[in-house]
Amino acid sequence: MQQETPDSMKRTFRRVCREQSRTRYPVVVSALSSRIAKSVLSMKEFHDAEILAAYAALPEEVQTHPILEQALLEGKTLLLPRVVAGCGDMTFWRVRDLEYDLRCEPPFGIPQPIPERCEPVSLAEASLVLVPGVAFDRCCNRLGRGKGYYDHALSQMRPKQVTVGLAFEDHVFREIPTTPNDIPVGLVVTEKYIYAHRSFTVTCDSPGATEHLGFCLGSSLPSDKIVSLIAPLGSGKTVIVKGMVCARGGTVPATSPTYTLVNVYETQHQPFRHLDLFRWNSGKATEENIEELLDILSEPGLIAVEWADRAEEHLPMQSPCIRLVAGRERHRVWQIETFLLEDSHWLDECLCLISHKGLVSGI
Repeated sequence: MQQETPDSMKRTFRRVCREQSRTRYPVVVSALSSRIAKSVLSMKEFHDAEILAAYAALPEEVQTHPILEQALLEGKTLLLPRVVAGCGDMTFWRVRDLEYDLRCEPPFGIPQPIPERCEPVSLAEASLVLVPGVAFDRCCNRLGRGKGYYDHALSQMRPKQVTVGLAFEDHVFREIPTTPNDIPVGLVVTEKYIYAHRSFTVTCDSPGATEHLGFCLGSSLPSDKIVSLIAPLGSGKTVIVKGMVCARGGTVPATSPTYTLVNVYETQHQPFRHLDLFRWNSGKATEENIEELLDILSEPGLIAVEWADRAEEHLPMQSPCIRLVAGRERHRVWQIETFLLEDSHWLDECLCLISHKGLVSGI
């Protein structure tokens, strides 16, 4: 059987998203778009932007008109793209009036700036750039329509420019296929979340250092998080959980719940749940097994899940992930990944604690 290439996988994602878009009623598009617009308009990046680059949306896309109107109302310089048919080039033009400065033109039938009424402005002038996409993933990778217009434009961006993808939540995936020419965005805003991928590594040279890492995580994590731990057998996942439980005020040391699925530790606040999915087999899991797992994951309090990759389809893809990325017997490198903007606060706090504990970290 021939292995799928990234390009063929991209075509599959585009087809799936097109089918989802066809079944979405216009009233639903409008309601979800309003929530997304509200999030964008409340962002500091929007408030601070003097020059905003955005786009006029197709009917099935996140509707941007409220954002464009507010930008003009606040006196911001608004830039919208213009694509020349057959040229493969996309330029940005200043738009002052959404009614008179735009007209629908090929190749996509999107409202575009009228050259006779607008002047071209370099995209490099914009401090905030709103970007459309067929699909995104939790790491803010973007899948476009396949023409490469935005990938080329984003590749020219300056480091301080903020790029924000707009998407409906069902068009954000755990992972989408990418190729070297694909450019991720800095943030993705949906009707439910603001995605912002962050990652750093911590080097632990002893079990004590690994437990310290867990203590830093346990001290910083909010009580409503599900944390995935992914590493081979005997790598120190349970040692990390031991440190997390200690940080939460647990009086009983954490031990592996391999044979019981879950251990529950009483802490100073809510119970701490510790799952071990080593024996989980997604292909053989019964409806009763799955229901039991989902019930545990819905319980209040912090939850740590060892071997989370064995049941990732049942875990929230927005959950923080702790993964062993390199390791010898006494020298292990752990990667801590978060996927939501709301995680930034506790992640910064965790980094401060890691530094205070003398662990070696790398952003």
